[in-house]
Amino acid sequence: MKTVSRLPDEILCNIFFLAIQNWRVLPKIFKSKNDFNECVALIDISQVCRRWRDVALANPTLWSSLHIDLLDPSSKTLRKVAYFAEVCFARSRDLPLICAISISHLDNFRLAHPLLLALVVHEARWSQIAINLTRPRRQVTPFPVFPEMVRDTSGDYDIHLNNAGAGLLKEFQLNLQSWFSFSMTNPFQRLATLRIAHSDLLVLDDAQGTIAKWLPLASNLTELEITKDDSRVSFAAVQHKVRLESKPRLFRPPVLLPKLRVLLASPTLLPKLTCPALEKYILNYLPPSKTFSTSWNAVNPRCAPLKSETGRHGMNLSEGFSYEGSPPSQSSAQEKISSKYFRSLPKG
Repeated sequence: MKTVSRLPDEILCNIFFLAIQNWRVLPKIFKSKNDFNECVALIDISQVCRRWRDVALANPTLWSSLHIDLLDPSSKTLRKVAYFAEVCFARSRDLPLICAISISHLDNFRLAHPLLLALVVHEARWSQIAINLTRPRRQVTPFPVFPEMVRDTSGDYDIHLNNAGAGLLKEFQLNLQSWFSFSMTNPFQRLATLRIAHSDLLVLDDAQGTIAKWLPLASNLTELEITKDDSRVSFAAVQHKVRLESKPRLFRPPVLLPKLRVLLASPTLLPKLTCPALEKYILNYLPPSKTFSTSWNAVNPRCAPLKSETGRHGMNLSEGFSYEGSPPSQSSAQEKISSKYFRSLPKG
């Protein structure tokens, strides 16, 4: 210990970095820079002695990358994690934030509200952000029909974003759209990857509402994934959100995404985009034949010849199908999907 105590602060800080980045193996969440700091280990390190604490607190970079992964947490655990996150965010000072929050098998989403608010307070510093909350599988329902059967995840728990990233945001992932409302106006010059959910209850199609508030500001996107928000909200929560937000902006004329290479979305979004660099298109679901034909006819003139088009049922890439070369004909694509996933298809 005597020898270690003589190390310069810079070397000691480098040792801290090595320790907290190799503490455990973390999943790859972002396209780049997945080297999260293990802040729990960092707190343990900072409690060894006063000097180690001073060195750790003096370097905000140590605290600027945080990964939170919880499985079926209790309300007490989530309160502690929210406080822990607040401490880390405060110690990172003004540095750009990298944060991934993944909470699985969470019965009551309200319990995660303080944690998400702790993150949103620092939205101007967001660089790479991923938020993924899921309920126990047994509670997943395809369509929440009766309000009394569904817990609100909106209303009093709305989270508002108006300056996400403030020009720093490079990657954003969100599967809980029903809690968030957006009023951003400044362009996302650095945003390259956007993975966001939409809710069929809130908008008529992918081209309105939440998506319409992101894409016109994100001209430098290279990857876009639009998935479904499976969090169950009541109609009361939906009505509250519609009243809260302004009328959705429509894509007229189509939004130009000159650098977009990979697109995962439903066919209803295709006519609203111009993607000259598109290389791969992944179909979320099989639409009626007339919609399929209209979407392909609309997108083809505004896209380069696609290297790959993939259709899949649900979100399992391994079960998809691909076509190489020019876009497939309507009949061949439908036949391919039908034989794999559907017993019958609507006839156009």
